[in-house]
Amino acid sequence: TARRLSRESEYTAIDGTKLSAIVPAFRVRIAEWYIFPAKAFATDWHNAFSVAALDCLLIDCLAQFAKGSLESRKDIFIDFVKDKLPSFRPALPANIRRDGKPDITTPAEAMYFGFRCPILHEAHIPPYCQILPEPNIVRAQATGKATYADGKDCCVVILDPMELLKALETVFETYITNLLAPGAANDSLRVNFKKKFKASFGIDIDAATL
Repeated sequence: TARRLSRESEYTAIDGTKLSAIVPAFRVRIAEWYIFPAKAFATDWHNAFSVAALDCLLIDCLAQFAKGSLESRKDIFIDFVKDKLPSFRPALPANIRRDGKPDITTPAEAMYFGFRCPILHEAHIPPYCQILPEPNIVRAQATGKATYADGKDCCVVILDPMELLKALETVFETYITNLLAPGAANDSLRVNFKKKFKASFGIDIDAATL
């Protein structure tokens, strides 16, 4: 069986000299691995935790490709969330304290330290994070949701994974459009894509043109 980039695309059938062939095949790969399963889960709110996990994976993937990073990094993840998802930028109404670690000060940081890492490494989220329906994707509540061990109020970040998925679909489609858009404005984006593509799939596409 030939090696496949996606269910319908064999590596050997993709013209590695043309981004106009590579990027659409990549788009299908990402959709099949992350977006399609997440959308299937998103039809039932009982699956919200699973959707949150796939959201985190999708953010991590796109952040690495956009930056040309060969591995996951917290700064790249957090910066990507702040850049692409405006509702994650504002400062929290109160910092979230963590024993022996820096405070969490924004929803973007909470997305990494409170959702991404605990979900993917520990299979749960901490008390300062919650998953509930939210019309604006994410919301922070300073009091009344959780407390520290000393009994003082702890700020809580509330995430709607279904709404986040919708936003990430738009972010992804914009990324694909920009990769294929002529002009120098997106050249660095293409350079980073080629670097990460080679590392992820073992195919050197550095010489590929539009």
